[in-house]
Amino acid sequence: MVNWRLVTTVALGQLLIAEAGALDTTRYIAKPLASVGFLGAAFTAPRANTALGRIIIASLLLAFIGDVLLLFDERETPLAFIGGIGAFLLGHVGYILAFRKSKLYTSLFYPLLGILLLPAIVTWRWLSSSTTPGVPPEMVVPVIAYIAVITLMEATALATAPASRYPYAQALGATLFFLSDLFVARQVFVAQEWVNAGVGLPLYYAAQHVIAGLLY
Repeated sequence: MVNWRLVTTVALGQLLIAEAGALDTTRYIAKPLASVGFLGAAFTAPRANTALGRIIIASLLLAFIGDVLLLFDERETPLAFIGGIGAFLLGHVGYILAFRKSKLYTSLFYPLLGILLLPAIVTWRWLSSSTTPGVPPEMVVPVIAYIAVITLMEATALATAPASRYPYAQALGATLFFLSDLFVARQVFVAQEWVNAGVGLPLYYAAQHVIAGLLY
């Protein structure tokens, strides 16, 4: 039996080394392999062939596509970058639908959404105020849409967690994904530094494995 978490952990280690040394060939191998790890964990989970499982697997597949497309330099291949962002956006929508399989506590959802609007606004102001490289005009609408969707995903995850099978894992997975997206945004629109990968990638892969674990 394959240990899919180990697959991701080993590949992630290689990916972080590649990011530090700008080793593109290693990146092109290690990142998809690390993502195969969370796909394998979901596909082999006991509840993979359920309504919840199919939605989560579809979302993870979209994340895999996004991971591959975001391997390319956004300045040299902007269409790949936009496609990657689109895949992740749809993946977040999928997670919203998956979390809605549990009861939504509106008494939690609306206050949480109101609270999360603050970091959403702060994030947009942070990204839009950056000039190195900053948010180009053609990316303003996609970036705002993405911030809106991840904010809605986080609020939905937290407001349905009490009714889910693994409430703490659901809340943790969504929150880790939310945080990892901030490092992706920082890398693309604010400052291209290794710390973005060094912190963001472990958060991202941990989030995907925690969410895949909801199918056990």
